[in-house]
Amino acid sequence: MKYGFNMNILDDARSFPSLWSRTRSFINAHPELIHPDADLDWLLDASNNGDYNNCQFFSNFEVGDLNFFRGKANE
Repeated sequence: MKYGFNMNILDDARSFPSLWSRTRSFINAHPELIHPDADLDWLLDASNNGDYNNCQFFSNFEVGDLNFFRGKANE
């Protein structure tokens, strides 16, 4: 496991206006970093052309592999 969290919430998109466009840009620039079995459908709103549904990761408890975060892909 590289990263784990314990809940997610819907939030007001005005609090993170560039989050999804930057995420999509990163995914497009680094598709090799997306696991083949990754399921992004739960983040997308099918009724809104598959745009981001404003679901954010929120947690008071997170587990992460620091080697992953310090790796070249995250520079």
